[in-house]
Amino acid sequence: MSPKDHDWKTTLHQGMRGQDEIKEWLESKEETIKVVDVSQVKSFQVIDIDFIWVHDGKITTMEIKSDQYDMKRSNNIFLETLGNVEKGKVGCFFNTKSDYYYYYFVKNKYVFKLPIKECREWFVKNMHRFERKRLSTNKLYHSEGYLIPRDILMDETSTLMEHVNPKL
Repeated sequence: MSPKDHDWKTTLHQGMRGQDEIKEWLESKEETIKVVDVSQVKSFQVIDIDFIWVHDGKITTMEIKSDQYDMKRSNNIFLETLGNVEKGKVGCFFNTKSDYYYYYFVKNKYVFKLPIKECREWFVKNMHRFERKRLSTNKLYHSEGYLIPRDILMDETSTLMEHVNPKL
């Protein structure tokens, strides 16, 4: 498993852009009452929650993962299981206390909405089926996760895909 190197600043910029687009998209939905961005609030950072979405008499929390990769080049999403291998830090897929894990392909404008509890249980039972990958960030630290084919994820869980049409 050889690590692929990622630039930390580029990854951060893409993540912020993805969050902005998801927030604007949620705000444009008819059922939305309010979207609260808590991504910079320390108590929410610790539990990996980016947004609180108030809609249709419900409150939904979500963690947003923005992927800069072109989804036309691969049928996978990367589920991060270790956020920092060297420090033994659990990845956000297992750490988040959110209701949903939104995996957003910034270039393609598609989001995969994973109900986190169901998908975690499914993943633990099925991880042996998937390829494990290690990524490097500026060669400073490594993260690890698994490449999950999107079609399998959607066929075997309640994960939904939706086109995001931000006005940014």
